[in-house]
Amino acid sequence: MIDTCAAGWQKPIQRSMGSRRTLTVLMFVILATWAAWVRIPFPGTGIDDANIFFVYARNLSAGEGFVFNPGGERVEGFTSLLWVLICAGAVALAGEPERLLLILNVLLVCFTVVLCLRSFVLAANSDPDRFSTGWKAAFLLLLLSDRSYITWNTIALMETALWGGLLIIAALAIVDEDDRRNRRPILAAIVATLVITRPEALLWGPVLIALFYFRTATATTWKRALRQVIPLLIIYACTAGLLTIFRVVYFGFPLPNTYYAKVSPSLTYRLTEGIAYVQSYLASAPAPFASGVAIVLSAVHLVRVRFRDSRTFVLTAVGLTGLAVPVLSGGDHFDGFRFYQSVYPLLLLSLLNFARFILPEYVGLAAQSRVRRNMTLAVGASVIGLFLALQTLEWLYPDHRPLLGTEFEIAAEGRQRGYDANAVFGALEPRPSIGTITVGGLKYAYSGDVTDLMGLNNTRMAHNGGNRIGIRSHAAFEKRTFYELNPTIVLPIVRYRSGLFESSQKVWFVGVALKGLLDDTQFRETYQLAEIRKATANGGETFVAWYDRTFLTRLAQSDEFQIVMRP
Repeated sequence: MIDTCAAGWQKPIQRSMGSRRTLTVLMFVILATWAAWVRIPFPGTGIDDANIFFVYARNLSAGEGFVFNPGGERVEGFTSLLWVLICAGAVALAGEPERLLLILNVLLVCFTVVLCLRSFVLAANSDPDRFSTGWKAAFLLLLLSDRSYITWNTIALMETALWGGLLIIAALAIVDEDDRRNRRPILAAIVATLVITRPEALLWGPVLIALFYFRTATATTWKRALRQVIPLLIIYACTAGLLTIFRVVYFGFPLPNTYYAKVSPSLTYRLTEGIAYVQSYLASAPAPFASGVAIVLSAVHLVRVRFRDSRTFVLTAVGLTGLAVPVLSGGDHFDGFRFYQSVYPLLLLSLLNFARFILPEYVGLAAQSRVRRNMTLAVGASVIGLFLALQTLEWLYPDHRPLLGTEFEIAAEGRQRGYDANAVFGALEPRPSIGTITVGGLKYAYSGDVTDLMGLNNTRMAHNGGNRIGIRSHAAFEKRTFYELNPTIVLPIVRYRSGLFESSQKVWFVGVALKGLLDDTQFRETYQLAEIRKATANGGETFVAWYDRTFLTRLAQSDEFQIVMRP
């Protein structure tokens, strides 16, 4: 009777403790998000690529379909189909999706953290000593004190938190349950969802299914494990196949347009860039470096124990996959290592799993006296404290990390340029097309067509046969394709808008990304740098850019516009 009563009270107590833990984590996530928010200029817009999602979401919500310019070509200029659908829902509910998406991202990060805290690496019942709470605190502090992780997963308004949360669920569904059958439906749903979330799922899916097979075969037999994974393989293949068929039928290509615009056809070049990317990430801060070392040493440990440590095997394999996948595509151009911010919680779990369960076996921690054991643990706590102190510097001195200003500033300035273009050219029919490098914020605000010179949202530029060698993810531009597209206005960079003199100055990034276009003889014969002024109810608006000379002649015939050309 006493045992029955105790069991009856146990579940409400556990639910109460779980609720308090979730609220505590949510409070910390909100606090970290606020700290990142106040240190970034124009945080409310998200980054420029997030604005690309908003453009597609708005067009989809309006019934235009998956198009960048209403009435234009169908193009998959986004990296996450599921995130576009979520953004479209936010647009339908609120019109302006930014606040809803920020709330969703905060909740997704909270959910991810809570799942990690319940994993075997940090759970008290895996090692019922008094230090289990310390491991949880170490994970929470290391994760939420990383400014890049918080920025990319919350206020950037990208799909990073969604993708990372799905990977966490899948990995922990494999590693944390002894009975694989109970978790198979969850894993099946997650694998299918991953496929429509990011293209990398085409690689992640087989890896996760193989790990599920390994864990099941370890617990039972290989025949039973095979029966368990066959439905997963069928679901993965059907989801990937249906998505590919949809892409070919709707867009005309089997992969997202972003792949063709960003990824070089040269495998050697991609691997060279990708290796440099992962090396830069591991050297960027103590925690990523320590996680990389822990994963390598965990692999050595697995060889030594003949892979009998199945939980460590799964964590190590997931960590290695997380580090390797961006290498295959050549990495990413954003500061803050966006591709690794989704798997950063898994990397930390690998680090703490090594420190908590593997390292003590080799240093004899369990056999040490209480004094020596406490000294060892104090050294470990000091190391974690040093990591936290170094990560805190990122919050105190943010100016040396361009992500914390540039990416958000590009989006905000792009929107302002779009509003300026509407004010100057809004009465024209059709409105002039604008070609530029960073298109998200500009197109979000501008009601006319925008030509993506980097090809992400333009199939002709993305499929022009170029070698994609140059600035990472900004090498698709080819001059011959530009002249075929022939935008009316060329706005090389949205951040400079003060006047003719500033706009005439050469910018290294523009010169490399556009491959010397502005100095090209044909370009100079076709386009003229000019400032267009128009009187409005607010006193007047101006727009400085390179204009097609025929368009300038047309404007000169109207009394509404004043044209000032660079001498």
